Amino acid sequence: METSLMCIPSQVVHQRQPQIKTVRHLFPYVDFDTPPQTPLSFDAFKLVTSEKQKQPHDPLTCEPTATTAALDRNTTRRANTMWTHLAPAPSYGSRHIHDTAPFSLWVEDSHDFRFPTKDELAYIQKTYNAAAIMVAFPVLVIETDTPPKPVPLTVGCTLTHFVEVGSKVNPRPIWHNTAYSNPCLKDPLGEVRLPKFVSPSLDEMILVVEALEPLCKVKAINFISPHLVVELQVDGSSYGRHSLPGIVGGVPTLYHHSEENYWKTQVPLANERIITPNFDLGIQDYTSYLHQSDARLCPGVRLSSGSLTDIGEYAEASLGTTSGVLLRKGAVERVTAAEHGFPTTEVYHPSVDGTLIGEVTDRKKTLDLALVQLYSSFRYTNSGYFDAVSPKRLLKHSQVGNEWCSLDGMTTGLVFLQRQYDRLFMCTENDPEKDPEGTLRIIWCAEFIFESVGPTAGGAVVDGICGAPIVTDEGGVAGFFHQADNNGRWCVCAALDPIINEGWELV
Repeated sequence: METSLMCIPSQVVHQRQPQIKTVRHLFPYVDFDTPPQTPLSFDAFKLVTSEKQKQPHDPLTCEPTATTAALDRNTTRRANTMWTHLAPAPSYGSRHIHDTAPFSLWVEDSHDFRFPTKDELAYIQKTYNAAAIMVAFPVLVIETDTPPKPVPLTVGCTLTHFVEVGSKVNPRPIWHNTAYSNPCLKDPLGEVRLPKFVSPSLDEMILVVEALEPLCKVKAINFISPHLVVELQVDGSSYGRHSLPGIVGGVPTLYHHSEENYWKTQVPLANERIITPNFDLGIQDYTSYLHQSDARLCPGVRLSSGSLTDIGEYAEASLGTTSGVLLRKGAVERVTAAEHGFPTTEVYHPSVDGTLIGEVTDRKKTLDLALVQLYSSFRYTNSGYFDAVSPKRLLKHSQVGNEWCSLDGMTTGLVFLQRQYDRLFMCTENDPEKDPEGTLRIIWCAEFIFESVGPTAGGAVVDGICGAPIVTDEGGVAGFFHQADNNGRWCVCAALDPIINEGWELV
């Protein structure tokens, strides 16, 4: 098999149905519903205070900025009005509108985080009544029984999670099931050093793969700065204890050996919501936007699969997902959807009992994208994405930095995410140019790992959000929500280089 690299804010047009609109305005949210996880033993720091030091937190004692004071609870939460400072891409360092800390923990000149001073730790403890503070850049975790209202997404320009006192939170998505790593072995990249807190380029990721190929069978590599986690193929190869390099490119490296995708082994992935007559769906947006004043569909509305599979058999259930964007290639226009949400070719809105609006004409399985042809009587626009930033263009891997992004799912409302890490995984596809009958070639595909701080409705990201566009503050589409762990904190989505290179662009 051959090996190659796969090139890899506007007005709100519609309004949600009353329940969704009410839920969206429950902002802020807190990460109190996150299931317990095993804490890490890396460089996380904990500041613990005694019981007599703890004072009830009064949100009114924190002097809000003028912008913060102007944003009352009745103001619509728009993604592009939530920042008093946006760091230039691809940098960290953006400040959320409710982040009143008189300091920044991000140092732009060195492109690195700095540890908070004693006075800054004291400020965090006093301001948020913190029982403990975990510093595990690029995030902070603050334990408090009296979370602030409203809740800032950042503290000191650093993504922050507020959790209950005593919660066991894993600040980084790092776990492994082997003892293969040995930091005393020679670094296979020699003097080459991977930069800290800088997202690697496709060429840099391929360089790591090529350095490890003589030593082990690589299935995927997760770039979880400042660490690497290498996924190994399960093909009968065996590796001894401490037999593989523990430092690659100057970065501590761990190894994971399993049949399953790394992101499925820690906690089960949440499946898309199954729609059955007796299932309690909770609050979802079942609004038919075909019956609104302008009768146009847009990103973020509910799509549903049909009742018959592609081979004419009845499907076990109809799946509900969130619509994507309208693309064009030449004279052809297609709407994106989550591929795994459509075992059938039929596409309905808002449910299988609603209107048949189109059919799936192409599937990009490595991107988890289905391309949907709408029937001629239906219209679609990218100009209104509810409370998220409206999509304006597709972004390649090299154009996506560590800036904040937003999406608006039909089960969640507005969700904020920050690109934290990267993943390069191996897959195969037919090469019709060299063998019409199907010569398999190896392709390395790039994925982003986003960290979600939850829906504005509160609680965790829930089923049905897959397919929603992830959009930067300037309207660039970084990808489409693909999968997440069980509490929805980590989101994996494919880089869009393949469809951009095919000639697709936003309408």
